[in-house]
Amino acid sequence: SIYSGIAYAEKGDLIQIRYPNSAFHHTYIVVDVTGTAGSRTKSDIWISSHTTDRENCLLSIAASSFSTSDMRTIRILGEYLVD
Repeated sequence: SIYSGIAYAEKGDLIQIRYPNSAFHHTYIVVDVTGTAGSRTKSDIWISSHTTDRENCLLSIAASSFSTSDMRTIRILGEYLVD
């Protein structure tokens, strides 16, 4: 599922960012959250990413120059079983 913004981000979700009027280009992994689902902000979400070797970093620091309107949350539902 893809959600506009980050208000509903949960641990394990992916957050993608984009430059205004551009395609989504970078992905963060959500490693922890605080606050209430539906009203989370960049200060409630901890992420990890490989590009700048960020580990357990607040999204407000990692994506300080990006508006939440230029972010989306991706949640992978279900599972893929391999026999």
